[in-house]
Amino acid sequence: MEGPSWLVTDYAPTLLIQRSPLRRIQMLDSNTTTSKRRLIPSALFLAILLGYLQAVYAFLGPGDLDRTGDVYVAFWYAAFLCRTFLWHVGLAFVVMGAIALALKRSRLAIATLPLIGLTFFPHLDGAKALAASRSVEADSFRLMTINLRYDNRRFQEVLHVIRDASPDMLLLQEYTHFWHDAMMKSLSETYPHWAGQPKLDPHGSAIYSKIAFAEEPVGNVMMGPGTHPAKRIVTKCGQERFAIYNVHLLPPVLDTVVEMRRQFVSLRDFVAGDPLPIILGGDFNYTEASRMHRQMLRNGLVDAQEAVGTAWRATWPTRGMFSIFPGVRIDRYYVSPSISILRCRSVDIPGSDHRGLVLDVGQPN
Repeated sequence: MEGPSWLVTDYAPTLLIQRSPLRRIQMLDSNTTTSKRRLIPSALFLAILLGYLQAVYAFLGPGDLDRTGDVYVAFWYAAFLCRTFLWHVGLAFVVMGAIALALKRSRLAIATLPLIGLTFFPHLDGAKALAASRSVEADSFRLMTINLRYDNRRFQEVLHVIRDASPDMLLLQEYTHFWHDAMMKSLSETYPHWAGQPKLDPHGSAIYSKIAFAEEPVGNVMMGPGTHPAKRIVTKCGQERFAIYNVHLLPPVLDTVVEMRRQFVSLRDFVAGDPLPIILGGDFNYTEASRMHRQMLRNGLVDAQEAVGTAWRATWPTRGMFSIFPGVRIDRYYVSPSISILRCRSVDIPGSDHRGLVLDVGQPN
């Protein structure tokens, strides 16, 4: 029995089209596109959720530097890394918020705003204090700290930067025998006073000064039970004496993070008992977001870059594979509040993966 003619006429072409290979490919492409459109918002939601979890753990995770134990230190280290890279999470959330807006997912875009405010904008607060930088006084003292990078051989270029800055005192980290020979050959007349120890590895350090030390240098301020001490000297600005420390903490990697914690605790306790106004300068290997930095501030010291509004400038890395990512500020000065901070600026150091810091201070009050 034949069906109605209108059924064949109206539906047969449609059935043929639906069964054709071309139509099937088109339908598959359409389904794939729809799945991708759904996948991107889902991925954004998951990334935002993970970002909030990281921020919560960064602030609520373990933070006691005096407590030991392998398990506790492991959880502390995770919280330390979360705090260190909060700035990068803030930048990532700016990108995710822009993608959410482009996809017209306003709720996802709004969800990124609190974490952007928490992680991104606090790092820009230093820009508001630029007016606090004051002119250098006639009776002032200039310091310069440089992580030379132990395998750096661009001696003459670095020496040119030092001569251009003309500091009264140099604090050098990763100071090797090669750098010792270059410094002694080129700067011994300008900087006749020095204290330090060159090494073949990245743990050597030295202090060079135009001005005679007011006391015999303390070459080994032991930081923890290890063999990487800080250097302490006493100098004068006008008639007032103050102590200067050259610091290089171990990097916070798995092999050395336990020793780095011990170094910091020893250094923190040692400088807390120093009877003189102090300046600590060097490579601390932690950022302003860390609890280590907060402890130094709670002990009454002032971050020189924060004081004059240059804390937004990263000091590491300036070269190598990590330099493609936004940098962090791990080189710094801590200054007693009785010492007036006039200026603090960063300078490029040829061949090093750190920026140097030049600090001008006035007489201690």
